[in-house]
Amino acid sequence: MKKLFAVLLAVLMLSAIALPVFAASSPGGDGKFTIDIYYHLDSVEHEQIEKADGETYDFVPKVPDGYEFDHYEVYTVDENGVQTLVGTYTTLDGITLKFDKEGSKLPELIFGEDVRIDVYYKEKTPVNPDPGPVSPPTGASILPYIALMLVGLLGVAFATRKLVKNH
Repeated sequence: MKKLFAVLLAVLMLSAIALPVFAASSPGGDGKFTIDIYYHLDSVEHEQIEKADGETYDFVPKVPDGYEFDHYEVYTVDENGVQTLVGTYTTLDGITLKFDKEGSKLPELIFGEDVRIDVYYKEKTPVNPDPGPVSPPTGASILPYIALMLVGLLGVAFATRKLVKNH
């Protein structure tokens, strides 16, 4: 029974990690793709680019005078016009969009659908130095990792207690 419990716990943990790999790929289109880029300034400027199957497009946001770059959002747009957020980017490095009629999304930013990019700016403001002596904290939260470790430790503690109790 103890071994069965340990094996089931291991299978559960591994399946939670592996299930996204088995997701079905999106249906392919007609091999022609549209990239709509919207620049959100005082008014919205629109640019449209056409790409064919197998082509790539290097997108680097431009920063007009008097504005600071804030972020841009990348969406896929299916044949019904439904938009799905792929990601929000805050770097000016840009991204490469590759189009594939098979619609594979692995690795990220390979698209089988049309793409919409919304670029957001803010008006340039004078730079005032931070008066604080300590910089703010950065980085990701470690709470999910701690929670996973605690769940694992509880499973091991439960199995150990059962083992000790039975012997």
